[in-house]
Amino acid sequence: MMNNKKIINNPMTKKYFLGTLIIMFALTILFSGCTLIPVQEEVNQDSSAEATTDQTVEAIKMLFAQKYDQAVEKIEVTINQQTDNHIRGMVKMGAEPGDSGMFLAAKVAEEWKLVYDGNGSILCSLVEEYDFSEEMVIDCYDDNLIGGFKDKHGCLGAAGYTWCEAKEKCLRTWEEPCE
Repeated sequence: MMNNKKIINNPMTKKYFLGTLIIMFALTILFSGCTLIPVQEEVNQDSSAEATTDQTVEAIKMLFAQKYDQAVEKIEVTINQQTDNHIRGMVKMGAEPGDSGMFLAAKVAEEWKLVYDGNGSILCSLVEEYDFSEEMVIDCYDDNLIGGFKDKHGCLGAAGYTWCEAKEKCLRTWEEPCE
């Protein structure tokens, strides 16, 4: 018969047990669809920022209501990214799957303007004049090029080219490292 105290007090057993617990916890989070949300030590509720966001959402809803002749009450807007002059978000105008899509809006002369809405690809030329950040329009492409679509840097993704910020050029990372 084995001595259970030796097994429990064995440092290697404790390490394996702790490692197993950590892996099980990580797998549970991964496969349950949950995400860990960091706890904020101090919650600062700024009612003016909240009011501004509400006003912005209402302004965007009005733009969609006018463009598509819909009742404002039936339009749902979610803002995913926002700066002072740019918004990327989602809009839903009905219960059907095709009744929702993404949108880009820009502030022009202190008023919000819909720059793009839909489920398709975003033309880089459409958003260039509004000076969106790269993070907001990372999925834009140039449609005037033969041989496939190029991203806003002119890189031909279909041929394996990606933009290398360090070298400021398009390259294939398996041919030339981006350093």
